[in-house]
Amino acid sequence: VLIDGELLQWETPKKIFFNPSTKKIVEVLQSGNLFAGEFAQNKIKTILGDFDVRQTNLKVAEGQRCNLFLPHGAIKINNSGSYNGNLKHYRFNGKSNLCHIEYAPNCYFSIIESADFDVKPNSSIRFAINNDLAVILPIE
Repeated sequence: VLIDGELLQWETPKKIFFNPSTKKIVEVLQSGNLFAGEFAQNKIKTILGDFDVRQTNLKVAEGQRCNLFLPHGAIKINNSGSYNGNLKHYRFNGKSNLCHIEYAPNCYFSIIESADFDVKPNSSIRFAINNDLAVILPIE
C-alpha cells in the first residue's frame, strides 16, 4: 500500500484487508471499523467492551491508547448476537448492503451484509462480533 508516496505496507491483498498496519490504510481501503480503546490486562477496552486481541501490529504497554480494528465481516447482524443496536439505514450495492448501525450515543459504524438482507431502517437489531478478526492498531 503506497499512500502519498510512502510505502505503508507490503503484503498480500488478503493480509492487508484483514491485518492492516495503520489507521490510514483502513481509512483509504474502507476495509472495516476502528474503535478507540485502551490496552489493559492483556485486553483492549472499547465502547463495545473488552477484547482479547490475538493480532497486533503494535507493541502495547499497560494503559496505552490504541485502536481496535474490526474488518468487514467481523460484525454480523444476528438475532442471537450479544450486542443490541439500531439499524439507522442501509444501501443496496448489488452484491451486498452497506448497513449503518448505531450502537450507543456517538457510536456509529458500518457493516456489509448479504444482498438478501431485509431489515427496516430504524429497527432494533442484535449483532455478534468475531473476536478472532480483531486487530490492535496504533493511534495516529
